Amino acid sequence: MTPVVAAPAGAAAELSPADVAAGVVPRLHTLVRQRPHAVAAMDGRHRVTYAQLARQAGLVRAAVRATRGSGAVGVLHGHDALSVGTVLGVIASGRPLVVLDPRSPAPRLRQLLARARAGVCVTDAAHEGHAAGTAAKVLVTERLVPSADTIDQLWSAPPDPARPALLAFTSGTTGRPKLLANSHRMLVRDALAVSGGCYGPGDVVAHTLPLAFHAGLLAAVAGVLVGATLQFHDLAGVDPASLAGAQVVHLSPQGVRALLDAAPDPGLLAGLRAVTVTGEPLHGRQAAALRALLPAGCVVHHRYGSSETGLICDQPVHHDDALPHGPLPVGRPVPGLAVTLVDAEGRPVDGEGPGIVAVTGPDLGSGYWDDPVATQAAFTDHGDGTATYRSNDLGRLDADGRLHLLGRRDFSVRIGHYLVEPAEVDAALYELAGVAEAVTVGRPGEDGGQDRLVSYVVPHGPDRLDVATVQALLAAELPAHMVPGTVVFLDELPTTDRGKVDRSALPPAP
Repeated sequence: MTPVVAAPAGAAAELSPADVAAGVVPRLHTLVRQRPHAVAAMDGRHRVTYAQLARQAGLVRAAVRATRGSGAVGVLHGHDALSVGTVLGVIASGRPLVVLDPRSPAPRLRQLLARARAGVCVTDAAHEGHAAGTAAKVLVTERLVPSADTIDQLWSAPPDPARPALLAFTSGTTGRPKLLANSHRMLVRDALAVSGGCYGPGDVVAHTLPLAFHAGLLAAVAGVLVGATLQFHDLAGVDPASLAGAQVVHLSPQGVRALLDAAPDPGLLAGLRAVTVTGEPLHGRQAAALRALLPAGCVVHHRYGSSETGLICDQPVHHDDALPHGPLPVGRPVPGLAVTLVDAEGRPVDGEGPGIVAVTGPDLGSGYWDDPVATQAAFTDHGDGTATYRSNDLGRLDADGRLHLLGRRDFSVRIGHYLVEPAEVDAALYELAGVAEAVTVGRPGEDGGQDRLVSYVVPHGPDRLDVATVQALLAAELPAHMVPGTVVFLDELPTTDRGKVDRSALPPAP
């Protein structure tokens, strides 16, 4: 990928708290007026200016609105510069966006769109075959025809900024994933938090996170709303040579490991000013190895966020900071948010904890789609424009007010970029002929590395399943990160005296 310098097409106004109230479309309009010829997004084949981005968004907005529905709209698109205009076009339509992962099998995509009651799926020509049958109406971006007023209509009557702009699938407790709604205001507020202290208009931001990963989607929207240039990278791995023109790179810990394995010449990274790491804890040893590749002035931002809140905490790690042996703290809350620790009843925990992490501030998630019970259990509206979200994460606060994460209080497992609810894997296992009982858990990887999924299965019937068959059947229904790497067959599952599965009594995984 050729390094790029954003076109000097006039200074863009810094993103500010005043932009949050208006929402996504007015901020985009400001940027298109100020720097139409600056590069908004690029990859190895495409360079999309802010004016071209607006044309693509206007085209998609018009096509979506012509379907005359009110439900959610799916987007199935390649990880490239053209995806941003499609995503923003759906957001501008006023209908909630659901981003799909092209690596997921078609039955899984249909299930997710049905769950969101999405009757429309927007796709690019490369994924048209994969999108076929996922929704009642499939729109292919390359076949959309603009009208004379496509751009003018994009700016007219922008959506209510308090309405849902996108829906994100998050973990459920019964094998049925929940859908979390994020408003237009939340997207702009999160862009302000994500970019704060890292980048601004004209900076080149290397984007390596999948759009179907909620943090990846929010980072892409943030890059555009800030006025930066998004530089899309192949999800299979970041080419260090292509980072020569970037000031900022967003990485998952997996991306950090891939970069370390590549052992690049530090000179290729000399232009980096900031590296953000999110998705799972970064350990001191990894941070030290990463920092050795970076210029002295580059800051590593170890971050913590959620679909329900956006970015919550940021821990800047400078070149000469001392590093712990274990996981790094995730730092202090970003401006506008407060973090407290509570017990299972929601009462504040004295001292440094431990306790359940609760987040309070304006423009948090709007609640769970069509699930008022789950919304009421997780969110408390204070009636003054702020709300509190009670997470499933456990943490403690140190004497300097920095948050340290201690794990989760439910059974969710972090697999790469994704938070997996094992009950959803169990639900798929129970659908397989030859499975009598099943339970899936997370187990630490070798040498304390990334967690892995292990499924314990009690078979039945004359034709006994083998490991390869179970994995292949699950792979046809679930995305790759939800297919257990290990399957253990048991004669029966251990249970407690109340008849529930006793996870503590499950045998060690091989």
